[in-house]
Order: sequence, then C-alpha cells, then structure tokens
Amino acid sequence: MAKAEALPWIAALKVGDPVYVVSAGHGSVIPALTTVGRISPTGRVTAGGKTFNPDGTERTSSPLLTYALRPWSPEAQAAIEEKQAHGRRVTYLMRDVNWRTISRAKVQEICAILDRPDPEQEAP
Repeated sequence: MAKAEALPWIAALKVGDPVYVVSAGHGSVIPALTTVGRISPTGRVTAGGKTFNPDGTERTSSPLLTYALRPWSPEAQAAIEEKQAHGRRVTYLMRDVNWRTISRAKVQEICAILDRPDPEQEAP
C-alpha cells in the first residue's frame, strides 16, 4: 500500500494550532473544534484524542465512523456556526409539531420543500 502524501497545511501545523476533527458516519458529518496536541517526527498529528496520518486521515478509522483532520479558518468557523445555528432553529421550530394531525397534502408539500421523495410513493 502506498504511503499517503502529507498535505501542505498539515505539514505547517504547530502544537496548539486550532483544527477541526470531523467525524462522519451514520448519515451525519460533525466538525469539532480542537487544538493540535502533538506532532510526531513522522508527521502524525494528535488532536481531539485521535491520531491522524500526514494526509489528514485517522490512523485507525472504522468503516462505519471515520475521522478526518480539517483546517481551521475564521471563514470555516463562521460557516460551521451558521449551519449549527440553522439546525438549532429548525429543531426548535419542528419540536412541537403534532405530525399525526398534518394532512397528506401538507406532507407532500413538506417533502417537496425538503427535496425528498414522498415516503408513500417509495413503499413497495
């Protein structure tokens, strides 16, 4: 197996630099802001309790849940915070909906807005 090539931004990291550890699996992608804790002589980076190869992949990833190292920037942080705030707003708006009382037509409208297929159309 070929050795993964180091990414320039990872090679430039220093202990204490902010980075994102992104977990992906089970249909979700979750970024967590953390700092670089250690950098080995071979270029492996420890951050957020995980060890990453010089290409940003986790050293021992599971096929079901993977972790990756991503660069921090003010722009990335702002975009992530906005997406998280939007998710909280949607959750707040949806939590008190009595879904059993919504008409079939409204469910179809919601599916169209969310760009999702109608679940009853997919059922065998």
